[in-house]
Amino acid sequence: MTSLSNKPLFNQFLSSLLFFHLLLIVLHFVSSSTAPVSSLSSPFAHSSSKVKIEEETKEAMALLNWKTSLHNKSQSLLSSSVGTNPCNWVEINCDHSGSVTHLNLSSYGLRGTLHNLNFQSFPNLLSLNLSYNSLSGIINPNISHLSKLSLLDLSVNQFTGRIPSEIGKLTSLHIIDLSVNRMTGLIPQDVGALISLSKLDFSFNNLTVSFLLLLET
Repeated sequence: MTSLSNKPLFNQFLSSLLFFHLLLIVLHFVSSSTAPVSSLSSPFAHSSSKVKIEEETKEAMALLNWKTSLHNKSQSLLSSSVGTNPCNWVEINCDHSGSVTHLNLSSYGLRGTLHNLNFQSFPNLLSLNLSYNSLSGIINPNISHLSKLSLLDLSVNQFTGRIPSEIGKLTSLHIIDLSVNRMTGLIPQDVGALISLSKLDFSFNNLTVSFLLLLET
């Protein structure tokens, strides 16, 4: 009797089976070697993108919340401030990560207060210029959250009340201009701790310089 292994058809079938099995082994090796790369890179990329979007949304919501608290005419003047990305808004600059670094709304004729502007939402803000407007009310103590602020210009407005002592916590400040307002009381002694200042202007207010601040200067 002739052995099955000697039959041509059986040999062809066996060769095909071995080739298919070898192909499966190769495919399994390729897929297993590339899987760790995707599993490591994808979550980090997704996480970074998610954090960036959340940061942009937080800053955008803070600005929109402040905008809606302003007088109607002021809101129309800021009509370009729409969308969820504040980097596309008028007079706003951002860093490479999409976080707001400069807010310059000088001479926009804005009327309202800073009560609804949540400074805590802008951890990377370097300059805040709201000069030559008609903003009133007090300067919120939570301005101390702007830890990276280098320039603060709120001159030529109608701000009242005292200068918050929390400004003394803004150790990165180089310029403070609160001139031409209606502020009263003592200039806080904490201002004397701002050793990086190159300009300080509190003129044309109803402020009093404390004796201790004079000693420090």
